[in-house]
This record gives sequence, structure tokens and C-alpha cells, in this order.
Amino acid sequence: NETGAITAIAPSPDFSQDNQLWLGTATAGVFYSGDGGNQFAAIDSDLPDLQITDLLALAPAGGQPQLLLSTWDAGFFRSDDGGQTWNPAQGELAKDGQADELEEPHFYGLATSPTALAEGYVFMGGFNSLYRSEDGGQQWQQLETLSPDIVMAFDISPNYSQDQTLALGTYVNGLYLTKDGGQSWQRPSRGLHLPWFTNNFNQPHQDPRRYFHVAFSPNYANDQTLFASVLWTKLLRSTNGGLSWQVLALPSETRGVTLVVSPNFAEDETVYVAGQYGKFFRSDDGGRHFQTVADIGAPGGNDAPSFVASPNFIEDGILLATGPGGIYQSSDRAETWTRLTSDPAWDTRRNLQIAISPNYAADGTIFVGTNAGVFWSADAGASWQPLAGLADFADDYIEAMAVSPEFESDRTLVTSIRGRGLWRSLDGGQSFTQIGDSKLLFSKLNGIPSAGMAIQFSPNYGQDNTLYAMGDPNTALYRSRDQGLTWETLRVPDLQLAAPSFVEQGQIYAQVYRGRILRFGLAAALGLVSYVALSWFTRRRTLPMPRAVIPVIGTVVIFSSSLVILFK
Repeated sequence: NETGAITAIAPSPDFSQDNQLWLGTATAGVFYSGDGGNQFAAIDSDLPDLQITDLLALAPAGGQPQLLLSTWDAGFFRSDDGGQTWNPAQGELAKDGQADELEEPHFYGLATSPTALAEGYVFMGGFNSLYRSEDGGQQWQQLETLSPDIVMAFDISPNYSQDQTLALGTYVNGLYLTKDGGQSWQRPSRGLHLPWFTNNFNQPHQDPRRYFHVAFSPNYANDQTLFASVLWTKLLRSTNGGLSWQVLALPSETRGVTLVVSPNFAEDETVYVAGQYGKFFRSDDGGRHFQTVADIGAPGGNDAPSFVASPNFIEDGILLATGPGGIYQSSDRAETWTRLTSDPAWDTRRNLQIAISPNYAADGTIFVGTNAGVFWSADAGASWQPLAGLADFADDYIEAMAVSPEFESDRTLVTSIRGRGLWRSLDGGQSFTQIGDSKLLFSKLNGIPSAGMAIQFSPNYGQDNTLYAMGDPNTALYRSRDQGLTWETLRVPDLQLAAPSFVEQGQIYAQVYRGRILRFGLAAALGLVSYVALSWFTRRRTLPMPRAVIPVIGTVVIFSSSLVILFK
């Protein structure tokens, strides 16, 4: 209809006596009813933004309820006369351009109480912040709700039993590496200074060094190669165990990148990339260059896709990924995709996370965690059903899940359920028992394209009984060395990015000014050519001036003219 969806319903605190009711709508502002909802009239003539995101009616002050309102773009408004006039906040509230890019509201969700409001306290949610007012909504303070230190992704070396190596990426506070299982950490810096990403020395609106995924090469013991994904079109690659990094670019813009390094990387040097908007990219030269290979469409939201390779990839070439309407499969190196989830119910399921059986070639088993329970398939995705062992949590939000590398023999999988803690199955998902500390929440960051798997088994789990997990609001990992029964917190120190060495500074300047350097070099080359040509031309001729002068004058003219043209 013309008003759009109803986004907020605010009955008067004394509704049983005065029958007053206010409605907020998606596109047509605020409506008022004085007869309990039988008839409504618009009352928002002076609101600059009619996209209402929240509306509260609080205890009467002088007869009329006080109305508090948040709108999509303009922020906060307050009315003390039942909505006839609206008073905006003083000054502009900080906004983020990403909200417009993702078509998300800048402001939404109001919280207060009559007692809190009497003391001036009101809270309002924002796209990437929480706002607090201490004077009833006139002035607002922006509060930090997303720490730059939070771990967005981590990965465990495939050679963990020998090298004890893990890598993690934080939201905006760098990459970290440990070579002793998490007891000590180092922060690499070479190749990670800002100009490598921006190609200039200006401070951008957003730091592009936001890490969304980290992945080891399956052949890491021999090639020492790691990959990481960052904001927008950039990837990172290290070929020396993370000591230095090279910035790589994808061929077209994407966001929320998830990486899959081919299990046969030692032979095929293939890296796959899935973007938040449904695009897939592939590199056949170890990540140096990428090409776009498919586009299955954007599923919506601001989450990174879940993307995994079959454990039997060398033989079957199967990749699984999330997309619009559920789970997709490719068996031709990501070039074509088939949807495996035909049930329309998958269209509304969110936070899909794929966990595949290590014995997939024989058992065809796939688990998918969602915002409404866990589903599984025992026939390679041909059919799906809710996981029997979690029937009591059929409507619960699955934060993370992982399958043991020894699944064929130990039948172990673990899952983290929002508000319910960590649960483990020892029979392939037929039954679960709660383990660990129920207060710990193992989760990737939702609403931000964190691509990391929040719970991971050690590749040597059959011998070391070790799992790692993320979910702490600070830079930290959790580790269990008794199959998930107890957990310890591994704090990562806040290490500063080391200043670039003299050599790297030179490399950075060469990178930033390479265009100017090339143009200057071309002008110099043209000048040199003109000098040689004029020197030869004047060698045997009688001229009105010394022979040596003409080549010099000609060189200066050609060089200067070239600079003017090339730098225009």
C-alpha cells in the first residue's frame, strides 16, 4: 500500500483510558488514532524523513504522552504534543556511507524507560554504532560497539602437528601469527602499510585493512603460502610464512570475500574466491591473477558467503557455497552452479554455514547451520532434513558448527547455539550433550562480512584432542585440549604495526609515484633519443653555432615539451 509496511506500533501508556495509538510506517511517516485504531490520520507534516524505523510513547507529561521517533536517514525526533510538532536532535548525527550502499537504515531502534527518560537517558541504534543522549534526545554521543580488535577470521596450519602455527585477522587491527599454538604472537608489517592498499599517502574515510578471511595453502609445509581477504576488491598473499605480504586485486568490485585454496594447490595452484554479491573468481597461478567465472546473484544482507571444497576435490572437483535460496554446488571449477535446496523455506533462512564430512566421497554428508536450526543431507545435497539431535533447537540461531577430521571413526561434530552454549555429538548428529562453559559464545561477527569459521578442529585432532574457537570481543582465541570439555582464553597482545624499513619506504614511494616515475622516464628517454639524433645530424654540417649546442638545446626542448604533455 501507499504507506509501506508498519514499522512501529506505539500505544499510549494510558491506552485503556484514552485509546490513543501511533503507527510508524516505512514510507509515509506517522499515523495517529484516537479511537483505539478504528481510524487513523497522518500527523507528520514537519518531519523531513518519512521512513520511520522506531517509535515510542512514554508516560504522559502534562496530559499528552511523549513520543520518541527514529527515522531511516534523519535520525531522532521528539514530540511533546502527541505528534503535532517534532523537535529534531541538535546537530547532525554521524552517518556511514556504507548504509546507503547496502540499503540499510542509518538509524533504528530506540530504548529508554519513563524513569530513564526523566533523567534524560535515551539510546538509539545506528548502522555501525550505538548513540546515547543524556538530555532527552537533544545532544547525542556516539559509542563504540564494534571493537577494531575483534577477531574476524582465523585458520590453522595444515601442518599444525609440526609447526603449531595459526593465523588470525582482526577487524581493523592487523594480522597476527603464532608458531607455538597461541602462547605468543607476532604482527607482520611488510607489505601491510596503508599506501600499499590505497596507492597514495592520504588517509581514507575507511581503512581498507579490514580482514575478513585467512587461509593457509594445503601445501603450507613446503610453499609457506597464506592468503587473506580485506575490504572490497583486495586480497593478500604471503609466500614466506606471513613475514611479508603482497596486495592482489580482483577483476571487479566485490565485498565480503571468502577464500578456498584448492586441496590440490601444490599441483594446480588454484585459488577460488566467493564474493558477498554472488560473484565467483578463480586464479590458476597461485593467486597472482584472477578471472571472474560465475555470478549466482546476491542473497542479501551483509554477511560473507560460506564456501568449502569437497575433501575429495582432486577426484570430484566439487565446491559448495551459499547463495540466494540456500546451497549451491559446482563440479567444474566454479564456472557453473546448481542449487541444491529447492524448498522455498530456504529463501528465508540466514547465516548459512556449511560443514562437510571429511568422508564425503563415501557418506555424502553435509551439515548446514542456519538462523533456524541445523539441516543435513546424507546424499550429497539431493535431500535435506532437520538434524535429529538438535530437534529441541529447531528455531534457534546456530552461531557456528564444525566436523571432526576423524568424523568417519569418531562421529564428532560441535555446534554453538545462540544463548544455549556449546553442544557436541559423538554419533554423527543423532544426539547432543552440552559441553564447555555455557557463558562462552563462539561466533563469527554477524552483519559484517566475517568469513571465518568460528570453531575449528586441529588437523591432528585424533592425537591432540585440540579445538580452537573465536568470539571474544577483544583480540583473542579460545583453545580446548580435551575435546571441547574445557576452554582457555589465548589473549593476543596489542602489537603496533612496525614502521617500514628504509628499503620498504623506497618501495612504497616507487609504488605510489610509479606513474609519475614512468612518465618522467619516458620524457628522459625521448630527450636522450633527440640528443643522439641531433648529434648525428650536426656531425658533418657547417652550422652558425657550435655543434655541441644544438643537441643540448634540442634535448631540453624535447624533454620539457614531453613533461608538459605527459603531466598535463
